[in-house]
Amino acid sequence: MHRILRIKFDEFFLGIILLTVPFSNDFNSKIIIISVLFFLYKNVKNNSWQNLKFFWISFMLFGVQFLSFLNSSNFYEASKKMVLFIPFIAFPFLFSSLFEKKVNIYIIFSFLLYGSLLIILYAWAGVLYEVFVLNQKFDYGRGLALFLKYAPHHVYLSIFILITIYSNIKGVAKYNLREANLFVIPILYFMIFFLGSRLGVLIAILLLPYLLYRELKKRYSKNIIKRVFVLFLMITILGFFNKFTREKVLFTFYEIVDISTVDKFTNKKPFDGVGFRAAIWKSSVQAIKESPFFGYGIGDAQYVLNSKYSNNSTYDVIGMNSHNQYLQFMVYYGVILFLIIMASLFYIIKRIIKIKDLFLFYVWFVLLSFCFTESILNRQWGVVLFAFCLNISIYKLYENQIPN
Repeated sequence: MHRILRIKFDEFFLGIILLTVPFSNDFNSKIIIISVLFFLYKNVKNNSWQNLKFFWISFMLFGVQFLSFLNSSNFYEASKKMVLFIPFIAFPFLFSSLFEKKVNIYIIFSFLLYGSLLIILYAWAGVLYEVFVLNQKFDYGRGLALFLKYAPHHVYLSIFILITIYSNIKGVAKYNLREANLFVIPILYFMIFFLGSRLGVLIAILLLPYLLYRELKKRYSKNIIKRVFVLFLMITILGFFNKFTREKVLFTFYEIVDISTVDKFTNKKPFDGVGFRAAIWKSSVQAIKESPFFGYGIGDAQYVLNSKYSNNSTYDVIGMNSHNQYLQFMVYYGVILFLIIMASLFYIIKRIIKIKDLFLFYVWFVLLSFCFTESILNRQWGVVLFAFCLNISIYKLYENQIPN
């Protein structure tokens, strides 16, 4: 209880945004409104408006979306995507007043841990209801399908988990967060394998162990670290006992090395993999070539993509986005605005590297890696997390440069 009472109001109102982001978009939107109102009051009280200038990149992203809105003829679709980007213009107000009173970002990201855990428990409760009350089958991929009826898209939940595992390990090891948080980490790590995001599994296996070792050695003995790594190795092995995930990863490998993956009975591929995305990317590139400078606008882009899918006889992907955020930017905005956006983001990342903030660098590595395989800014889960991470990164870059 003492630790809970120690949490500052600033950290609480920032944290509940991350706590609720895995839940329904409507609930998360209401929480964002409450938090923004709280920080607007703080900006008025502390007269912190001048600090908003440091968040120009966030305002710029909203401005680019607005220009794309004006470039659209389908204003109904454009307006929905315009509203989606409101966090980019709202979140600077969350952080502009914090320079006078510093916050612990690891406490803030611990709320994402609690939110992810709560939605996982809720989803598993839903699965149990489906299996034991509604007599649904829990086998192969149907188990994951049941789980995702009650949870966010598996890609976004994988992103939440990857970020929160490292943030809480680092927070406990270096910033004295509650050690009880560590007992949740193995559960979240196992969930990465259950969710079956191939990129998520790859990052979990190849990158997380090194980062965890790097942080744990600052506080714990070698014997404890060895036990932790044995535990994570066992979870990894157990994770690949999930036939659905194992075959999904192998399918991707077979595609890359050009081994046939067509089922001889159904004459179809068992998973949507590299070839599936390559067909989508081909249509996106064709669309970009026909309007490279200004794009098609956020309201008309999907119509253009659907036309390309139809022309290329890839009818099964009609209605889908580019499944690549970089291509999606170019379809929406054109190459020029895309390059401006990427230059701005790399400016932030370069400065993060300069101040040696490994956690924020890792966050951006995760986000930008998933941008290669998903259009993560097409859903509220991705927009809220992306905008939050962008603005908290800017806050960390300037927190020690502005006098209290």
